[in-house]
Amino acid sequence: MLDKRFIREHSDAVREAVRQKKADVDVDELLSLDERVRKLQHESEDIQATKKSLSRGFAKADDAGRAELRAQSVELDKQYNALREALSVTNAKLTELMLLVPNIPWSGAPVGPDESANVVIKRWGEKPEFDFDPVDHVELAETHGWAEFSSARATWPASERTRSRATC
Repeated sequence: MLDKRFIREHSDAVREAVRQKKADVDVDELLSLDERVRKLQHESEDIQATKKSLSRGFAKADDAGRAELRAQSVELDKQYNALREALSVTNAKLTELMLLVPNIPWSGAPVGPDESANVVIKRWGEKPEFDFDPVDHVELAETHGWAEFSSARATWPASERTRSRATC
């Protein structure tokens, strides 16, 4: 995943990478969400600083002053909670978009519609020839009875499969 600061500072290069790799990412929306997250974080830190100064004044205030400071503190708590909720939602959207941003391709890499545009730069050794059809590791493990992927998939709850993929 690219760093947010890198995306801010090199937004044109990121836009070009998105175009070249045909990624479905709106870089302008990502930058807007990033700006919003930073603004919300700043506002929540300001509220925390204000609350801290209110708590210092609470010890020195008389009863009427304490009641006023308590009312201000309650109002600040409401504002802070609303800001944190907005920050959480905005940060989640930003993270979703950040995960879709492709890496910046090497400048010498050819741009093409699919793998057919790839260019072989170097070959090493000879490509092996087999007198049988090679199989992938899943088929090989199931053929030899080393694993039962179909039964493992069937018994594992769908909610666990989804959560596991999301955390990888």
